Amino acid sequence: MESKIEVLKTTSEYILQLEKDIIKVSKVLQGTEYKEGLKLINPITEGISWVAIAVENTREIHKEKILLDELNKKLKEIIQALENDDNILVADLFEYEILPIIKHIKEIIDLSVLN
Repeated sequence: MESKIEVLKTTSEYILQLEKDIIKVSKVLQGTEYKEGLKLINPITEGISWVAIAVENTREIHKEKILLDELNKKLKEIIQALENDDNILVADLFEYEILPIIKHIKEIIDLSVLN
C-alpha cells in the first residue's frame, strides 16, 4: 500500500511537468516552429502512457474512479490529426482536451494521496 502511495506521489509530481510540456507543444504547434513541436509529441505521449500505467497499477487506492477511455479517445484523435497534417487541431486537442483530462487525473491522485 505504501509503495502505491509513493507511485501516486511521483505521478502527481510528474504530471506537473507533463502539463507544462503539453502547453508548450500546443503553443509551438500553433506557431511557425511546428516541426519543433512535432518532436515534442513523442515524449509527451510516452509520459501520458507512463501516467496511465501508474493509474492502472494503483486503482485500488484511488478515492475516485479514474477512467482512461476519454484520454485514449483523444489520443486517437491526435493520431488522426497528425496523419492529416492538421497541426492546429493537434495543438487544440492537446490544450483543450488532453490537458483538462490530465489535470483531472492529478486531482484524483492528489485526493487519493492525502486521504
